[in-house]
Amino acid sequence: MKNIIYFLFLFSSTLSYSQISTISATDGSILITPRGLLGKTNSSNTSNVALGTDALRNNTTGSANTANGASSLNANTTGFNNTANGANSLYANTTGYWNTANGVYSLNANTTGHSNIAIGAFSLYSNTSGNRNIANGSNSLYSNTTGSNNTANGGGSLSSNTTGNENTANGYLSLRYNTTGNGNTANGVSSLNANTTGYNNTANGASSLYANTTGIENTANGSLSLRFNTTGVYNTANGAYSLNANTTGNLNTANGFNSLYTNTIGYNNTANGSNSLRYNTTGYNNTANGSNSLNANTTGNLNTANGFNSLYTNTTGYHNTANGAYSLNANTTGSNNTANGFASLNLNTTGYWNTANGAYSLYANTTGEQNTANGANSLNANTTGYNNTANGSESLFSNTTGIHNTANGFASLHSNTTGSNNTANGFASLLLNTTGSNNSANGYQSLNANTTGSRNTAIGYLAEVSVGNLTNATAIGANATVNASNKVRIGNPSVTVIEGQVAWSFPSDRRLKENIQVNNYLGLNFINKLQPVSYNYISDNTKVKHDGFIAQDIETILKELNLHFSGLKKSSDGMYSLAYSDFVMPLVNAIKEQQSIISDLINKTAELVNKNDTYESQIQKLSSKNDSYESQIQKLSSKLEEIEKRYPVGN
Repeated sequence: MKNIIYFLFLFSSTLSYSQISTISATDGSILITPRGLLGKTNSSNTSNVALGTDALRNNTTGSANTANGASSLNANTTGFNNTANGANSLYANTTGYWNTANGVYSLNANTTGHSNIAIGAFSLYSNTSGNRNIANGSNSLYSNTTGSNNTANGGGSLSSNTTGNENTANGYLSLRYNTTGNGNTANGVSSLNANTTGYNNTANGASSLYANTTGIENTANGSLSLRFNTTGVYNTANGAYSLNANTTGNLNTANGFNSLYTNTIGYNNTANGSNSLRYNTTGYNNTANGSNSLNANTTGNLNTANGFNSLYTNTTGYHNTANGAYSLNANTTGSNNTANGFASLNLNTTGYWNTANGAYSLYANTTGEQNTANGANSLNANTTGYNNTANGSESLFSNTTGIHNTANGFASLHSNTTGSNNTANGFASLLLNTTGSNNSANGYQSLNANTTGSRNTAIGYLAEVSVGNLTNATAIGANATVNASNKVRIGNPSVTVIEGQVAWSFPSDRRLKENIQVNNYLGLNFINKLQPVSYNYISDNTKVKHDGFIAQDIETILKELNLHFSGLKKSSDGMYSLAYSDFVMPLVNAIKEQQSIISDLINKTAELVNKNDTYESQIQKLSSKNDSYESQIQKLSSKLEEIEKRYPVGN
């Protein structure tokens, strides 16, 4: 080794302007001058290092440059602080400075660009005056000419960029075809691969925003997210395959695996959760929050789904709102529905204008429309029924095809299935109604026992029918119970007075009546047999005394007379009642009968009076004659006495 060093020392001492000279003859250290190893003579500046044929060949006053490789920094004249490693690296640089090139042909065409870093064969190959670019990987930023502030990490990343600025590409072939696009960020293999002039895009994940060309301000996070986007703008995709098929759709936001996966031109959509809005293609203004929400939506628009599987199978339905897991789960083309609560409107398919608030509300509805359900399990079993309103947990719970029902209160109309046109207001009102229709119940548990009866009305706390199949029965008042069809019951047994400002009126127009017959068979024969009594009702705790009749007594009288009387009522359950107003008719007949008797008596009395007057006249005449006779007798008696005095007996 010492022999070799000694030889070099002798050789270098004999050549002027030597490129290699020894420093010490004892330790073998050497000095490489600016002329370069196998390079051309440059300048007297000793701060440059050139290794390789034609390295720093044309340098004049450039300083602090390092060139390693044939023709590296070949054209540099005044550029400084450049580092070139690799054949033809920074080949054309003249005045550029603070550049670092590692790899054959890296920064090959750079002339005046500065502060660039190129690592990898052909990285920043075409850069001329671009500044502050970083290229890591073969062919990265290959075509960049004047673009600045770009960062490319990965083979072929930003390879087509020419004048685009402030782009960041991390991953093999990321932002590969970008030319003039600015402000793009690509992280992942082939991310933003086809971008040309699009700007302010962010792609994180393999093949994310892969096909984007001119789309702007898109954000893709996740493998294959926004993969096929071309010109769509202002889209945000977070999650693998999110917005995968989007091409020209704008203003979409997708968060979660496969969210908005097949969206193409749909816009203003928001999808949060894996598979949310997965199959949407052209639908717009949709919002999906929760895994699988609006999963099958294709062209439906203006839908809002919040919760797991909400609006899961919706395809073309629009203006739907679903809040809660499985809400509107089976909806396909139904529109203008609102579902709030777990599994609300779960099975709805084509029904529209429905509103469900509460877990399992309108759960089984399929094609029913214009229903409103408020409360857990309200209208739970409804399928095709429409125009129903249920307010309160489990109200109209069993309704399937019933229509035009209104239920307000917990479990109101709970058992109704096909009954229609019912109105129930109050806790458990019309609770057991199944097929009865046209019923109205107002009050706590009112008409609770009705099942198949229709056209019944109950108003008041526990106002009720005695059996479940009455028709046109009415009960008014707390605890009032009506026990017959076509009957009205007012008040409970504790009621002592039913009062009104005027007398009760009955319709009596002849035009309302037919089969009119004169009735005179009920009269004194009926009235004379009536037995008034006083009593109190067993259920009346106040024991108030009443005056009236016993219905069974009336029935006995009628049987004796073999007559019918409308004032005696007997319900289907065997209970009797009396219509006291109907007693007016037999009383009228009785009065008429009495008046006839009185008239006959008056006539007979008049006849007797006339006869008496005749008899009195005759008596008067006889009396006068008697008086005359008595006078004559008196006179004869006087004469007889005179005769007797004149002619005494016995003389």
